[in-house]
Amino acid sequence: MNRFKWLIYIIPSLGLLLLNLLCFGTFRPEELKVLYIPLHEKYYLLAQRFYSSDSVDKSLEYIDSVITVQPFYSPAYYLKCLILLKENNLTEARDVLEKYLELDPFSPDGWATLSWLWFKLGRPDLGRRCMETANRLKAGFL
Repeated sequence: MNRFKWLIYIIPSLGLLLLNLLCFGTFRPEELKVLYIPLHEKYYLLAQRFYSSDSVDKSLEYIDSVITVQPFYSPAYYLKCLILLKENNLTEARDVLEKYLELDPFSPDGWATLSWLWFKLGRPDLGRRCMETANRLKAGFL
């Protein structure tokens, strides 16, 4: 039975394609892309949707699922940092953002956000250094 557990992810998509074909008589090949979206990307998109609709708890739940399923997916850490910032949880957001920068050290947005976090935490010296790094990365000098 475990051999067929991947069918859970494909059957709903195939059902939608079949329904579209039967009801409207059309088949669009771009709808097949739905079949190949990995699970962590689906959860990531759901987390983004809940984040933009101010449902922080649901968004945090989905983004934690993304990190559990795919621990090296760096955008998940950045989104989790933004969610934690929305909750005003600065120290945990800093820890998550540092993990993001371990995975993607050439992200100017990550360094700029870390700079802002250090300023909010009362460490302008570290904030200034992070902002200089972000500016060098944006200019392409690093």
